Amino acid sequence: MFRLDNEGHVSVGDNCFFNDNCQINCHDKINFGNNVICGQNVLFFGHDHDYKNNIYDFVKKEIKIGNNVWIGANCIILKGVTIGYNVVIAAGTIVMKNIESNKIVYQRKDNVYKEYKR
Repeated sequence: MFRLDNEGHVSVGDNCFFNDNCQINCHDKINFGNNVICGQNVLFFGHDHDYKNNIYDFVKKEIKIGNNVWIGANCIILKGVTIGYNVVIAAGTIVMKNIESNKIVYQRKDNVYKEYKR
């Protein structure tokens, strides 16, 4: 699903693939290079609400995705992020900062197990 406001602009390069339930919410610009693959349920948010001043206003920033990028299922890409070339982003990763080219990125998640008694 693409959701664009009046100033939103999305450009998609050649040979890109967006799997089921991907969502692109764009209030500025989102640029996809060539050969970008997105797994299921990948979300792109090019804005946040301006909660410090007026919750109904937005803070908008461009998202740039380079060539040959594979974004795994259930990832979230946030505003202002630039992803370089030849990048793999593992499933379930939240991307809040720029990623340099030729990187594999994953978010560590540890399960916590606690005993409980009834």
